[in-house]
Amino acid sequence: MGGTGSGRKKQPAQLAKLKGTYQACRRKNDGNLEGRKVKRVQDACRILSYKLLNERQREIYLSVCRQLIPLGIIEQAYLPELVMFAKEFDMYLIAAADVEKNGMYTLKRNEEGQVVGTVENPSVKQMDRFFSHIAKIGSNFGLSPVDRQRIKAKVEGEDPATKIINLIMDGGEPDEQ
Repeated sequence: MGGTGSGRKKQPAQLAKLKGTYQACRRKNDGNLEGRKVKRVQDACRILSYKLLNERQREIYLSVCRQLIPLGIIEQAYLPELVMFAKEFDMYLIAAADVEKNGMYTLKRNEEGQVVGTVENPSVKQMDRFFSHIAKIGSNFGLSPVDRQRIKAKVEGEDPATKIINLIMDGGEPDEQ
């Protein structure tokens, strides 16, 4: 049943290297698949789809970029997928706010106004669907806890955020002062 496009989605080569799952023999046109590395947040904001995001979606997008750019796993070719992640995350937050406001269930009434049952708030199903999308897209970039554990990256610099990233990646204890 090969050739149908089914199977696992390709990961960025750098992410596969960090996870320890990189296999050069399985990457025929790696030079074409790997794009240019995104080295600054400003570079990540130059794609057209970023300009179409609303304010909260931009905040989500930039937050993820700030986490992943220091790890060196973001390439230009994968930025549209991060835009999709930001949109899905925003939609999840909208659905979650509706559930918070209106509850998980609403009362169903007959013509006389008597309660005859309950109906699930449609936003509950939307939350589940959006969360599924968020988890799937996020795992491609090491955003889920399991995928984050697989990434072993060292970040250079004296920035306090860099020290925290290295501490998380190493699973060690903070330096005693």
